Amino acid sequence: MDFKRIIWIMSTSVKSEKGVMDYFAGEARTNRILCEAFCIENHLLKFTANFYFKVKKPSINGKVFDKIEDAFPWIDDQLKISSSTQDVS
Repeated sequence: MDFKRIIWIMSTSVKSEKGVMDYFAGEARTNRILCEAFCIENHLLKFTANFYFKVKKPSINGKVFDKIEDAFPWIDDQLKISSSTQDVS
């Protein structure tokens, strides 16, 4: 399956509507998205993103990065891991 890999770049504040975190953490997106990298410059946003990962425990693998350059190798690793588990199935 051709999964999407997403990099979110956040440099300013983000307002989320009610239920957005629940949707992002839910199962509905797992058949389309392999992983999400959050590239965040703002310390408050980083704290919020890490809180999201700890509390909501999203179904899609995600990680917070300081720099976009650091996100690409992690996304490549996630793709390799996914490919190797599909080959075993």
